[in-house]
Amino acid sequence: MTSSAPSPAVTEEQIPLADIDTDDETFGTRVDLNLDALADSLKNDGQMVAVHLRQRADGKYQIVAGFRRCNAAKLLEWQTIRAVVATDDDTTCWRRAWQENMARRSMTATDRWFTVGKLLQAGHSQREVANLLGVNESTVSRDAAWLRLPQSVRGLVGQHGFTVNHAVSLMVALKRQPLRNIDKLLVAYQLKPCPAEVFAVRVRQYFAVAGGRSKTGVKFKGTTVTLNEDKLDFDELGEVGIGNLETRLRRVLGKIERWRALTASGESAPQQQSLADKVGPMPTVEVHHSAVPNNA
Repeated sequence: MTSSAPSPAVTEEQIPLADIDTDDETFGTRVDLNLDALADSLKNDGQMVAVHLRQRADGKYQIVAGFRRCNAAKLLEWQTIRAVVATDDDTTCWRRAWQENMARRSMTATDRWFTVGKLLQAGHSQREVANLLGVNESTVSRDAAWLRLPQSVRGLVGQHGFTVNHAVSLMVALKRQPLRNIDKLLVAYQLKPCPAEVFAVRVRQYFAVAGGRSKTGVKFKGTTVTLNEDKLDFDELGEVGIGNLETRLRRVLGKIERWRALTASGESAPQQQSLADKVGPMPTVEVHHSAVPNNA
C-alpha cells in the first residue's frame, strides 16, 4: 500500500516591515482598511495569524493576504511581522487573498465588487476572474454590475447610512435609463438620509419626474382626494412636471367648488355608482315548463 507524500510544512519567519511594499496593492481586496480596531487588537493580543507575502524581483515583498495587519503593524511602529513567504503564481495568490478574506467574513459587498471590478478593468474576462477567485461566473457577472454605477454612487456607499441596498435601487433604475443625471438626487439624500425602502420609492419618483411621467401624487376617487407625503422641489419637477401639477390642482379646486355648491343648495354630493346600479335590474325571464314528464 503506497501513501502520498506529505505536504511541505509551512514555514513562518519574521520579515522586516521596511522590506514590505504596503503600497503595492496588486492583490488588494479592500476599499477601506479600517485600521484602528485592528491596531488595538495587535497591541493588546499580539499577532494571531501570519500574513502571506511574495517576493518581487527587486527584493521587496508584496502582500498577498494581510494588508490590514501589515498596515496596522506599521502604525504601531513594529519592526518586523510574522509572515509566510510564498512563490505562488498570480492565480494562486489571487485565490488565497480572496478566500482568506471571505473565510474571515470581514469582506463587505463593496470590497467584493471592488475586487471583481479591479480584475475586469485589468483586462481579465469574467470567466478568467471566476477562475482566479474560485467562484461561479454568474457571481462575477452579478458583481460586475457595480462598475456600471457612477463613481458618485460607489463613493457614497458606507457614508450617511447609504448601504448596498440603496445602491441596488439606483442600479435597477439606471439599467432602464442609464443617461439620467442623479447628482441632485444624491445631494438630496446626503442632506436628508432615509432607509433603503424609502429611498427606493424616491428613486422611482425621481425618474418619473425626470422622464415627464410624474403624477405628482394626486389621486381622486369620488369625493376623496389622496395626496402622498413625498416632497418635490419645483426645480426637480421641470416644466412638464409643473404643468402636470397645475392641471391636477385645478381639478382639486374644481371638485371643492362643486362640493360647496351642492352643500349650499342642500343637495348631497353624488355617490359613486355601484356595479349593480350601472348594470341596472336583471331582465325578467319566462320559464316554459315542458309537458313531457322528467322521467320519460
